[in-house]
Amino acid sequence: MSFLSTLLGGNLKLGGGVGFNDSSTNTSSDTNTTQNLNTSNTGTTTKNLTPFQSMLTGPISSTIMQLMTNPQQFVAPFAAQARDQANSTYAGLGDSLRQQFLGL
Repeated sequence: MSFLSTLLGGNLKLGGGVGFNDSSTNTSSDTNTTQNLNTSNTGTTTKNLTPFQSMLTGPISSTIMQLMTNPQQFVAPFAAQARDQANSTYAGLGDSLRQQFLGL
């Protein structure tokens, strides 16, 4: 999640809004390029997104909303793959144990 937070400008909020537009009070007037913050003389700070970050906000927001409304849809392929892997790993276990211990 910290990679996603860094990619989206350093402050990702979950709950309420997604955190793409962060405002706070500030008393200085400067531009912080590492955080993408512009501070005006009015004391407000707004986050500016790079064009790449702006392009990602729609698809990421959509994906997050889908995950929150239907998490089973996201987890189902991984669960099926894990089940199939376990089935293939232990497919011949019964026959192997029968041969080993019963000699049949």
